[in-house]
Amino acid sequence: MADSRSYMIEKGYEEYKKAKHLSEEESKKDPENEPFKSKYKARDILLSLRDKMNAFLTDTNDLLTKILIAGLNLQLGVNHLETEELGVGEEYLTKVLKDIEDHKLNKSSCNIYQEALNNLGILWSHRGEFGLDEAVKYLELAENLYNDFKHEVGGAPHSVEELFRPEGEDNDLIEHDRDVHFENTYTHTMFYLAQVYAGKGNRELSAKYCHQTLLRQLESNQYNPLEWAINAASLSQYYLSVDDYMMARHCLASSCYILQEADDSTIESTNDSIARRKADISRCWAKYGLSLLESSKEFSIINLIGHLDRTDLVNEKKNSSEADHNADKEPIAETETPENSDKNTARFKLELTDLEENMPAKFVKDFPSAREVFIAVQKWLNDAKEYYVIDSYCNDYVEIMRDHSKAYKLLACFETDQNRQCKMQKRRIDLLSKLLEALNAQHYLHVCRQLMYELAETYSSLLDIKVNIFQNEESSRTPHAIKKINLLVSQSIDHYMKYIHSIKGGRAQLPDKLDESDVRPTLIAYFCVGNLYTKFICSDAEMKIKNIERRLACFKCIVDYCRKDPKGSEFIANELHICEEMVELLPRKIEQLKMDPSADITC
Repeated sequence: MADSRSYMIEKGYEEYKKAKHLSEEESKKDPENEPFKSKYKARDILLSLRDKMNAFLTDTNDLLTKILIAGLNLQLGVNHLETEELGVGEEYLTKVLKDIEDHKLNKSSCNIYQEALNNLGILWSHRGEFGLDEAVKYLELAENLYNDFKHEVGGAPHSVEELFRPEGEDNDLIEHDRDVHFENTYTHTMFYLAQVYAGKGNRELSAKYCHQTLLRQLESNQYNPLEWAINAASLSQYYLSVDDYMMARHCLASSCYILQEADDSTIESTNDSIARRKADISRCWAKYGLSLLESSKEFSIINLIGHLDRTDLVNEKKNSSEADHNADKEPIAETETPENSDKNTARFKLELTDLEENMPAKFVKDFPSAREVFIAVQKWLNDAKEYYVIDSYCNDYVEIMRDHSKAYKLLACFETDQNRQCKMQKRRIDLLSKLLEALNAQHYLHVCRQLMYELAETYSSLLDIKVNIFQNEESSRTPHAIKKINLLVSQSIDHYMKYIHSIKGGRAQLPDKLDESDVRPTLIAYFCVGNLYTKFICSDAEMKIKNIERRLACFKCIVDYCRKDPKGSEFIANELHICEEMVELLPRKIEQLKMDPSADITC
């Protein structure tokens, strides 16, 4: 009596090969009006084979036939997923798990079980947010299966394809092929887990699995250079978010190294052009530089505060009878490397010395070192602009220009010369003003609002520097300086008001309820305008009264809005308290000025 193995040798292997050819090769030639024509033909062959195997399954102990049936059901499940019949595909895949659950660590069936789990994970990940937990469940089972097989069985199981080809075919390569396939299937598990955890918003686990995927792809030499490079660059942004600059730099350097392997023949679509990927990686490098400057600035502030606090403590101890006479000699704890740098995270086995040495991974402490980072950021942003031009990629171009503005802003924090600080703020104003003028507010309203707000803040920053110079340098107290300060006040107010008018949308007053994302920015804009009116330098009593009245109007707008929309107070609790006080105080100040125009009123 014939058995399943005899049938496979006589006819089954050829039938399976025909089904694979239809599914993987002929399907590429299917007409648009019959996109699954070859897939359906392949399905018919697989169903016929599966039915033959079922007919041979007369003995429940016939494990080989059970495994062949599970392998065919796996292929049928994948076939239904590919033809967008997801429900039926899921039924086939869950049946695979049920049928070989007791044999999942068997060398002949483990890979079938592993592939079924991966496919179910993918299936559930595409079912929206509610399906992500189920996707994680299946993919973690696949991860555990791989580890259990490695520890309890060892080696590698038979691949699914191996079960459906004659014995003795490529025998000398079989063990190697098994290992490659098993490892690649597990790498796919890692990749899918990275995607699913990203969908769930768990950036830490997503980064962990993404890093493992990239490591494994490099080790097996199984990767697309363009995809690998952009994934490594994207991973760097996670490490930036946790202040691990060493690993962020390593990922970016690795990205550049692997990108060198890419050529036009590897490109599958115009959107994945090398030029675009180079621009994307340049933008990631720029984000790295900006983040390093920002963290360095914050570290300097924290260190300064710590120094001041320590000095106060030392002085207090000196005046105490229990003073430690060596207290003032204690060094301030200081680290040049971000605390979260993970020295245990596996590095990619690439020669990256030249690429990594071009950019520091430690905090910068002074203007010369900050300027070196700034120059590199500027170059990367200019490189990115060569691809992301304003006419074709407006939103990307705007973000690049805003990053350029931010680079000047951060560099100014390390500059001690106030006149040079002014020049940097003016450069920001030039960049942002030209950008705002180039945009159509009707089509890019949200972007224009961001630029109006940033310009208002930049004018205000420049104003603060000018006022500080005016107050501390007697030679600078000239009529021209006063005129310049008043002009900067007006320009900052003007841009805040342009933002507010865009929110009003042609109405005289704010709507009773703003979109939640607009509440704080709008009310803070009013708050800033109110404070800016105190910075005008003038001796005319009537003008002083007008400025106080305008200030009062701004604070009253904030108070009135929060009365109409009580939830608004949650967004500006501290500022609202000040506004309420000013609404009570300012009318009295106005009356005092009217009664005595020469009174020195501060408010």
